[in-house]
Amino acid sequence: MKKVFLVASSIIQDDTSGFITEYEKKGCKIDGILILSRQSGFFYRLRYFIRIIYLLKPNKLIKYITNFIAFIINKTTYRKIVSQWGNKSLFKFSEKKVNLETYAKQNKIPLYHSAGFNPIQLSDICKHETLFVMYGGGIVDDKIINIRNAEFINTHMGKMPTYRGMNVIEWAVLEGNEPYATTMLMNSKIDDGEIILEKKINIAKANSISSLREQGFIACYKLMAEAICKYKSREIGKTKQIGRPRYYYRMHPKISVILEKKLLVNK
Repeated sequence: MKKVFLVASSIIQDDTSGFITEYEKKGCKIDGILILSRQSGFFYRLRYFIRIIYLLKPNKLIKYITNFIAFIINKTTYRKIVSQWGNKSLFKFSEKKVNLETYAKQNKIPLYHSAGFNPIQLSDICKHETLFVMYGGGIVDDKIINIRNAEFINTHMGKMPTYRGMNVIEWAVLEGNEPYATTMLMNSKIDDGEIILEKKINIAKANSISSLREQGFIACYKLMAEAICKYKSREIGKTKQIGRPRYYYRMHPKISVILEKKLLVNK
């Protein structure tokens, strides 16, 4: 059976907390955790400097230094994630918050801090088939994607390939279509990977964009948990995306107002 590693950007995240809660309800357990630091500014450049040192024969001291730097950086990463949703939390997360460091200790599983994806580290993890559940790391380049025995999986708040890109649950509802969540393998392109599982998102309680996103957010981590459980046990496989892809971008505030009114009227 395939191993499952959770990839996160911070020690505490709503999405990883939701995923772990749902995953354990299904009787499944993760095998390890990889926490990636943010990739910008001084520390981003420092990461590449250390990578050069790695090429000159890595040693344990250098590994300890990189892990320590990544650990310090990631203490402030959670605020960065929240800011991507408009500088404030869109909704109150109802599940219990899971501290990944505490969780790893309690379950006696490995936890790594890394300043970005490290091919040497990943190759060591992937001695057997390993699924990386992506809640951090962004777009993954080909060098990482092609590591032997590794598969990177994320869940997108849109039906593939019709709704790729940003704000897709909003665009789907605005256009009068049912919104979907899709769990898929990642490749180096945006929202282009093979589909593992997809499901309609129940938006019956959505009367605003905020509540719409909340329903989408919950649907995504629930689908991720179901998909990973079934895929790692080979209960389900993967299928190529069929059809012409369409890409969407951030919804303009004036269009958002139209959607808000539509959601309110529909209730």
